[in-house]
Amino acid sequence: MALLKPFIYDTSPVSDFNVSNWNFANFTTLWIKLPTHEIALKVLALLPIMFLGVFGNVAILVVMMRIKGMRTCTNIFICNMALADLMTILFCSWTIIVVDAYQNFVLGEVYCKLDGFFHVTFLLASVFSLIIISGDRLLGIVFPFSRRLSKGQAIVIVVAAWVAAMLCASPTAIWRWQQKRKWNDYEEIWCNENGFLLKYYWLMILILLVYMPLTVMAVAYTAIILQLEKYEHQLFLREHPLKMKYRKKVIKVLFMYVLNYLAFWVLFQIVVLYRYFKAPQQELAPWYRKIYFPAHVLTYAQSAINPIIYGACNESFRKAFRITFRRCFFKKNKVSPTPPIYIHSPHRNIRPANKQIEENGGEQQAPSTQETELKETPNKSTETLIRNHHAK
Repeated sequence: MALLKPFIYDTSPVSDFNVSNWNFANFTTLWIKLPTHEIALKVLALLPIMFLGVFGNVAILVVMMRIKGMRTCTNIFICNMALADLMTILFCSWTIIVVDAYQNFVLGEVYCKLDGFFHVTFLLASVFSLIIISGDRLLGIVFPFSRRLSKGQAIVIVVAAWVAAMLCASPTAIWRWQQKRKWNDYEEIWCNENGFLLKYYWLMILILLVYMPLTVMAVAYTAIILQLEKYEHQLFLREHPLKMKYRKKVIKVLFMYVLNYLAFWVLFQIVVLYRYFKAPQQELAPWYRKIYFPAHVLTYAQSAINPIIYGACNESFRKAFRITFRRCFFKKNKVSPTPPIYIHSPHRNIRPANKQIEENGGEQQAPSTQETELKETPNKSTETLIRNHHAK
């Protein structure tokens, strides 16, 4: 069964027009019907994004909780971004289907105010984390001898980012309200807003969401590239076959970040700018409804892609994923080739054979004598060694 969807969704004075003597059913030109197959396709397009976003961001959070060695300052910021992206997927992504499919705002008066507040808060918290990560990497490479952040300072910065995000998002809760319009045969309900004030507000939000992170990333990674080139020159690596390795990697990362933002935010910018800066009495163009849904879905897709960019493409996180989920899937499998010391030993400072690489520029630590002994001892003697260690 097809659902009705309002063709006009704006804040023009026509919203206050008295229609109590008019029949809602007579104004078919103002409304369109969404076919069932269109709704089904949109749901199918959104489900993989939701699944990937939940799985990827939860994986990062689980790794941070289970492996103490991963709790560096930079990884704390990545974890905070994963939390914000997870909240975006859980609280915001599904609402686009409801708003796009139903003619009335069926989520209630409270969520009418919270919907925009949640969207802006979670997106800004993720973007602020991205900016902080870029700045932290800039300090670690360009200013390697500067005082590094402590974990306590990193947590304070994370809290400040959330407070700033909520303050920036608060106007969406203040300037939005649920409104009803009584027809002769129908009661229309929608989420209205102060279009004049929000017009300038959304300009500021677009700067914070898109242009500020792009500028910070471009400046930070350009400085990193120049500094790496300086290091190569100082170390006489100009003729070494691997001389371009790290600089090329940073260039690829910068290109990936910029392409990611351009791909995921360009449609959303068009939707926002057109909606708020068109003439007040002008109806929304037909193409607006066609790009409204994909524009919002792409912003949610970024929340699903971030765990891949900052997690799966990160060597230390990849190793941590393998260790963590190997424990989960092979915990009860006694014939598993995974050494039991990773599961049964209560000493969490015993790390696996693979190296721990810290994102904040820290040096790789050589394994301790106990770690080396555990890695090189056969399975039976390893178990004996652990039992003797516990007995002590």
